[in-house]
Amino acid sequence: MHPHSSYVNSSSSSSIQFLDLSDNNLNSSMYRWLFLLTSNRLLSLHLSGNMLDGIPKYLGNLCSLTSLYFYRNSAVVNFTDFLNNLSGCTSVTLRGLYAPSSQLTGSLPDEIQNFSSLQHLLLHNNTLNGTMSEKVWELPNLQSLKVSSNSLVITPNIGKSKVLYVDLSNNSLVVIPSKAHISKLYYVKYIDLSACNLGPLFPKWIQTHKNLTYLDISNNRILGTISVEFWKSWPSQLMHLDLSSNNFNGKISDLSSNFGPMAMIDLSSNNFSGPIPNVPSTLASLNLSENKFYGGISFLCQIVGGLLQYNIHSYGGNMSFIGTYVDNAMVEWQGNEQEFTNNLGLLTSIDLSSNNLTGKFPNELVDLHQLLVLNLSKNALFGEIPRKIGEMMKLITLDLSRNNFLGEIPSSMSNMTLLSYLDVSYNKLSGRIPSSTQLQSFEPSRYTGNVGLCGPPLAKSCRGDEVPHIVGERKSGEEGVDELQRWFYIGGCTGFATGFWMSWETCIFSLC
Repeated sequence: MHPHSSYVNSSSSSSIQFLDLSDNNLNSSMYRWLFLLTSNRLLSLHLSGNMLDGIPKYLGNLCSLTSLYFYRNSAVVNFTDFLNNLSGCTSVTLRGLYAPSSQLTGSLPDEIQNFSSLQHLLLHNNTLNGTMSEKVWELPNLQSLKVSSNSLVITPNIGKSKVLYVDLSNNSLVVIPSKAHISKLYYVKYIDLSACNLGPLFPKWIQTHKNLTYLDISNNRILGTISVEFWKSWPSQLMHLDLSSNNFNGKISDLSSNFGPMAMIDLSSNNFSGPIPNVPSTLASLNLSENKFYGGISFLCQIVGGLLQYNIHSYGGNMSFIGTYVDNAMVEWQGNEQEFTNNLGLLTSIDLSSNNLTGKFPNELVDLHQLLVLNLSKNALFGEIPRKIGEMMKLITLDLSRNNFLGEIPSSMSNMTLLSYLDVSYNKLSGRIPSSTQLQSFEPSRYTGNVGLCGPPLAKSCRGDEVPHIVGERKSGEEGVDELQRWFYIGGCTGFATGFWMSWETCIFSLC
């Protein structure tokens, strides 16, 4: 901020409607000159990314203010005091209060009811504790409520709320007194109740929310089977379903007609069993890792053409693959954006690890030349690694470990110069590890558990490696040295033989 900013004339600044002071490491002493920059024309105020320990009372008298941004502030602020200082005419006009990832403390008090125009209340990733006032649900215009990752006790006595977006996840406790209260969220489309101690019984009231497009009840220690009726509750409508990290068991119903295009499904870290069910070919993400699924993976070949992103793995890697039949697409990977045009599948990552899948390595996958990540580890796959796997030259990660693959590591893998992670350990592979800069750069542990493998980087030599050869391939500039050494040995041997023979000849003649 300019050192003379405190001398700004308020009359010359009265026309300011949007004021952004974010990310300046300002402290509360700046409020003295901020007063001169504010007026009843101000619509939006950004104070985020500073070190403010509260807000002054004059901000509560800005009768046109509709948006206040106060996220990522490093100083501790009592939220009740914060609301009281906004309790003037600002409380009537404010539509959006955005204050996540700060140091807000205390409860979410009844004073929130004074903010009758509030549409968006975002207070996630703070240190709020105590009780969240039920007055929140009475706000007549509230559309989105996000208070996740606090330590609030929430009793959702919903009333007649018209809220569309609700995120109460990662709070110390969510108490649901009865089915009637929560089922009154007639309008809700997005609900996240993950890590809220909902278990052990399955919350059947969820099925009453027919407008849902997003549902997350992961990490709630819920157990038991899921009825067929649950899977049919949102035909071709649900776009995100996360039931992961619970104790669900049993088989999964056919999912092919229950989700919209580019939907995301995460059922990982449960005890689901049986074959992988039918899934839509237009899914955006599918995660079935850490379960007890069994059977083949031929379904992958049937749906790979229509997939946009597919994820069936653990948190150890959490990788996915992207693919769709379109003329071109922009795909972002590790911060870089790349355009794909007229390619088969447009895939970036396939991860089917940590299940009990069987069958051979699908040859169709080798044709996915844009693939960056392939993880088939911790299954029961068998057969040889396709000889043409080296054509997947853009692979960054290849993990085939802990399966039953046999035969040699294909020599074509010498062409995979971009590999930064390789693991083929604990299979039945044999023969020499192909020579390349990449394949010899990995730790020996990436090849261990294959009794028949030999050659660098393993300590085990291959047959024929023990025979020394004096004259071999020469590096540039070494030919003259090697040739001189060769003639030195030849000359030395010849001289020794000649001298030895002459000594014997003298001895013989002297004896005669």
